[in-house]
Amino acid sequence: MKGKKTPVKAYELLSLKNELPDEKAQLVKAFDEGIDLYHNQDWLKAKKRFKDALSLEEEFPYRPTTPSAVYIERCEHFKKNPPKKDWDGVWTMTTK
Repeated sequence: MKGKKTPVKAYELLSLKNELPDEKAQLVKAFDEGIDLYHNQDWLKAKKRFKDALSLEEEFPYRPTTPSAVYIERCEHFKKNPPKKDWDGVWTMTTK
């Protein structure tokens, strides 16, 4: 989150406990796999999994983007501008 000095985890509520529909479970699986690949700096495979997740994400009029779309952009950025090998996976936001 912009303005924070230490990393902050952000979460998105998808369903009530034990009521996750199959389509949402597929979304979570694709997104989680994308995150693992992202942290391993495998940008091409991560981007593919985020695209898979993107196809399952809902779009809302008050939300200008989706979590998967954000990570797709980050994969494109890091493919062109690789982070250091000891990168901890943190993205430093400079704009809102």
